[in-house]
Amino acid sequence: YNAGHNVKIIDNNTAKKFYTDKEIIKIIKLFKPDVLAYSITLYNSYATYQQVRKIKESFPKIIIIGGGIHMKYCFKEALENEIDIVINIEGEKVILPLLKHLEKYKKEYKKNLESIKGISFIKENKEFYFAKEFPMIKNLDDVPIVNYELFNIQDFINKYYNNIIIPL
Repeated sequence: YNAGHNVKIIDNNTAKKFYTDKEIIKIIKLFKPDVLAYSITLYNSYATYQQVRKIKESFPKIIIIGGGIHMKYCFKEALENEIDIVINIEGEKVILPLLKHLEKYKKEYKKNLESIKGISFIKENKEFYFAKEFPMIKNLDDVPIVNYELFNIQDFINKYYNNIIIPL
């Protein structure tokens, strides 16, 4: 599925490789993304928020999106921990309209951000904006197939069991 964006996936949930904050910051310096997106779970939330703080110190203008199951109930927690925008439920229907919006408005990305359904954020006046509508996937066949070429599959191979587990 290609919408014209350059994408790099760094997955710290693999069987083999864990990227340090320094390594992540080095990758960001080399790749120069406009947006970072995290899948946040209860398990990784604390470490994610700590890493986001370090990233914001080095790249204060980078926009950070938080998604994942934890964001359904803990979106305010994420916003209070320097996540700029939270996708509250299923990101598949939200991410492309959100990226188009960010591309259009750039530095003034909060302008008309309420028009994107399924997201929460802190407005310019410091008030929380909570999503009121949530785009849902009605037919799972409409979800694009994952491009596994974006993953370093070797990071997922468990050398003891010789199997591959990739959480999606």
